[in-house]
Amino acid sequence: MTRTYFLIAMLFLSQGLSLSPCLASYEKFVDLEGNVSDPIVRCLHLTGIQIKGSPQNEETDQPKPVLTINSRNLEEVTKAVQGKISNNISWKMEGKRWEMHNPLLTSDAAKKILEIGFQDFSFKEPVYPRRKDYKGMILLGCSAERFHERVLFADQLPTKGIILNKIYIFTGQRALEGFEKEEFPFLKGVGDEGEMALEVFKKNTNAIPN
Repeated sequence: MTRTYFLIAMLFLSQGLSLSPCLASYEKFVDLEGNVSDPIVRCLHLTGIQIKGSPQNEETDQPKPVLTINSRNLEEVTKAVQGKISNNISWKMEGKRWEMHNPLLTSDAAKKILEIGFQDFSFKEPVYPRRKDYKGMILLGCSAERFHERVLFADQLPTKGIILNKIYIFTGQRALEGFEKEEFPFLKGVGDEGEMALEVFKKNTNAIPN
């Protein structure tokens, strides 16, 4: 899900984006003319945001459109997902970080969007840093299993010649769920996500600094 959130964040933050310098990073999302790609259009349609005249409008497995925009231009799409075209229609997630939801995103639509991410955006493939020396790296808090995966990924970066001078852990005070303590018995006496992150980090890092 992390890179699914990246997709959402990219469209929330991309207004005014200069495409040419970063085309290699965004080519799967936006073309040289500033139009979002077909996979992005499919994601929009799965959340009820339709593009006028799009061939995807004829597909029968799409949810009922709740908003129709005039083009697939990045600026217009960005306004749509930010709720600037309709206050009631956006990709903004409501609720606390660990229980966020969006009324446009049904379970069925979410599964289809994940499939698009795997097939068209290479979400299954790890993305490694391009540079070799970094002042710091941020590990975001999440469930124990997911955080464990993030720590293991970060810990093997120095073995690839990538220098991480600092590690910053951003978490909240979410109480741990029972299944997290069952999966990681050493978390039995841990109270919240912040404590969990530190314990998991200490037990699973060798190469990266504290």
